[in-house]
Amino acid sequence: MRILIVSPTIEDTHGRGLNQIARNLIESLTSLGHEVGLLVGTPHRKHFTKYAPYDAKIEHLYLQHYLNEGRDSFRYLVKGGYNKVNLLKAVIKGDIHNPRLIPIEPELLSKKRSLLHHVKFCIISPYYYQFLVRNYHKQSRKIIKSVCKKYDIDMVLCTSPAIISKQDLPSKTKLVQFVHDFLPIEVMETPPDNDTPLTFADQAFSAVFGSDLLLANSEDTKSKVLEQNPNANVEVLFWSRPSRTFDTESSTILKTKNLRKGKYLVFASALEKRKNLENIMEAYALVADRINMPLVLIGSPGYGFEDIMKKYQSLPQHIQERIIFTGYVSELDKYTLLTHATAMVWPTLGEGLGIPIIEAMASHTPVITTGFGASAEAGGNAAEYVNDPYNPAEIADAIMRVTSDEDLRAEMVKKGNKIAAHFTSEKFNERVEKAMRRLQEAE
Repeated sequence: MRILIVSPTIEDTHGRGLNQIARNLIESLTSLGHEVGLLVGTPHRKHFTKYAPYDAKIEHLYLQHYLNEGRDSFRYLVKGGYNKVNLLKAVIKGDIHNPRLIPIEPELLSKKRSLLHHVKFCIISPYYYQFLVRNYHKQSRKIIKSVCKKYDIDMVLCTSPAIISKQDLPSKTKLVQFVHDFLPIEVMETPPDNDTPLTFADQAFSAVFGSDLLLANSEDTKSKVLEQNPNANVEVLFWSRPSRTFDTESSTILKTKNLRKGKYLVFASALEKRKNLENIMEAYALVADRINMPLVLIGSPGYGFEDIMKKYQSLPQHIQERIIFTGYVSELDKYTLLTHATAMVWPTLGEGLGIPIIEAMASHTPVITTGFGASAEAGGNAAEYVNDPYNPAEIADAIMRVTSDEDLRAEMVKKGNKIAAHFTSEKFNERVEKAMRRLQEAE
């Protein structure tokens, strides 16, 4: 099949779980023999007309910058970069309705691996994602239908819910959408500003009621889809952890942060409200003097970070000094920090799956997490659970149990290794292949 990946989060450049799923899907579908392409939203550029091979190299260069930097890369293509004026110019000139297909030539790519190494083509549709993520249905529908007709697309796969329905596509083109969770309309700790709940609701409705096939990352998410639409066609894919191994001894992150192996706690995710960091830090403050190890917070600031910092600054000075903010780190540094931690403390308020739980287990690290929803599904019988993540005392008790009992940690690691084995690329490919068969059987 000729499959076009539409990834509404592609211009978010900080490696969120959503983008990891997109990478998993592209790699899997390619390995199964499908011709996979990626829709990108860069502006059209000036061409080098004197020598075609140079122009092809320039094309590939800009696409790689786009995947690395998202909208920030627009500044290489148009003066002023991404802004409303340039978007309006593209609308007036008709660029948004003039897509271009770029065959990907691996020999023209840099040696640094990226999504482009796994796709056969890219379709440039200027500013498309700016219409899609804002739910501008009229423009989004017209553009995607035109792209599918022009380039004979058999299937559109949206890596997160988008305001596209199968009625918007040519009759031969199937629509598959990946639903991660419904947290924007379930949890108070998600952004209520800028009409986020309404925007997401529109996207989720289009996906749940307007797709040929839905993919989910957990049984928990699947059950919620079927509550809304009992007739929905849903397959659970879970997630695929990286097949590559990381030489954690080559990382300098432990030395840089003055950390000792096996002598710190770790948290890994975006630093945002729904990750429950205020209660996690409060819990840590209750036990810090007894466990005598720092708490390392890996991740970039997200929604509600100001409140998180207020909580941090309200803690006693000696507790603040033991909490380490790393910011965004490389995959090598992340896995190094996970591998050498005493435990990961991760009792969040809601997840679609809980990828960091699996990453920690694959790194042979015990996990403390929330005892309900998708987190419990990911943690299985290997995690230490907190039933009320709003209760710092309960989180603190879990931290004490795990850090003080070496035998318990060893048993958690043993069970966690078995759980992590279910999230390999091979298992993920099997689930993707099953989903593709189901789509074809439904024709």
